[in-house]
Amino acid sequence: MPLFLSRNRPMYRTVLDHDRGVVRRGLVTAVRDVCEECNGVKLSALDNYASRLDRDYFLIIPDFRSPVKFRYGFDLLLRWLLKIIYNDDRTRPPPNAAERFVPYILGADSRPPLRTNLLLGLISAFETTQQQRAEGLPAILEPESCGVGYLYVNRPAGPDIELSRFVEINSYFFQVIVWKESVARPVSRRYLAKICDLHRLQELKATNESVIFEKPSMDFLKFQADYAIRRPMIDRR
Repeated sequence: MPLFLSRNRPMYRTVLDHDRGVVRRGLVTAVRDVCEECNGVKLSALDNYASRLDRDYFLIIPDFRSPVKFRYGFDLLLRWLLKIIYNDDRTRPPPNAAERFVPYILGADSRPPLRTNLLLGLISAFETTQQQRAEGLPAILEPESCGVGYLYVNRPAGPDIELSRFVEINSYFFQVIVWKESVARPVSRRYLAKICDLHRLQELKATNESVIFEKPSMDFLKFQADYAIRRPMIDRR
């Protein structure tokens, strides 16, 4: 995760690595194996853009008393999210599914190499029950966490997906879904419509500049149960 996320959250500096079973305290570890041109010019522009989003949106936990309007620049946002996904992937043994997106991340290619969709859901705070409070939980569980992980999509959509990841930053839950070359656009559009409907997500499109959420997609406890511990995202038919 980018270092500015830690710097903007001085009270939240615990890093959990679920794959390795590691808990680490302090700032996010900086990635230092990138050349100066890429890190200081091409990638810093993405982080500068995302840092503005963090100040304007991500740091604010919406109470949904009024609609939430999220303004975005599609390519900058998608490239930044893919950068996070790529950095996460390359901490693991190959093959690295996100590596082919590097030219797009760096701005050398104007489009991703495969058809890619970007979805967004908003996470609300969760009010705990009396029993949960008696067991030591606070009265309100705020979505105060940042993470990247895998989306597990069941059939029928699952076999047609080349790459599926999520990036969660407090209340903002981004999902990146990349389709195999053999999948026809009408087929992927049907899958996306079903996924968005089931999980109260909205698609962020290159042709738009904003989306409005009248209600949250899920509360923080549901996010933890359905995504953070890797239960499948079900596409029911």
